[in-house]
Amino acid sequence: MFLIEKLNFGPQPIKKIIYLLLPILFLLIVFPTCLQPNPVFISEYHDTMNVIMPDLFLMQNPLALWNNQWITGYSEISSLNSDRFYPFSFPFLMSFQNIFIINFILLLHLYIAYLAFYKLGSILVKNSDLLMLFSIGYMFSGVLISRVFIGHILFVYAMAWIPLLYYFFLKITFKSEETRYPLQN
Repeated sequence: MFLIEKLNFGPQPIKKIIYLLLPILFLLIVFPTCLQPNPVFISEYHDTMNVIMPDLFLMQNPLALWNNQWITGYSEISSLNSDRFYPFSFPFLMSFQNIFIINFILLLHLYIAYLAFYKLGSILVKNSDLLMLFSIGYMFSGVLISRVFIGHILFVYAMAWIPLLYYFFLKITFKSEETRYPLQN
């Protein structure tokens, strides 16, 4: 049994695979610096380094929960700029021990934004081609791309997940309305 048959993509598996892989191709075309042998930040390096500095300290001391970059220091949990316990950046930074892995993390979040918007759009739009175009439009929207280039990494993290918040909110409200007020034929 082949992998495609195990994944059960439905009646048109090639089309679904294209919907999953085409945005990755677009991301690699728009951000070719990820494939270059010399490491370069995708985003502006001042703000990126500002966010990554506590992680550089934590790479050397992985069990430390105190950020000593300030005069008296403060707890990593209380820091608003910390992604210490965020599951999509912390494991990558700890396992690769390279600050340029932030490029991969940013591309991952842009891809998550695509998938989340595709899921949100599936509530309202049934045409998969339009969903793919709208989702790619959100992935490359000015709000996300400008935050990537400025270096506001934590905003990119948040905006990648916002469509899923709306999706689950709509699913809950649609379901609760159907159970309280059933549609009359």
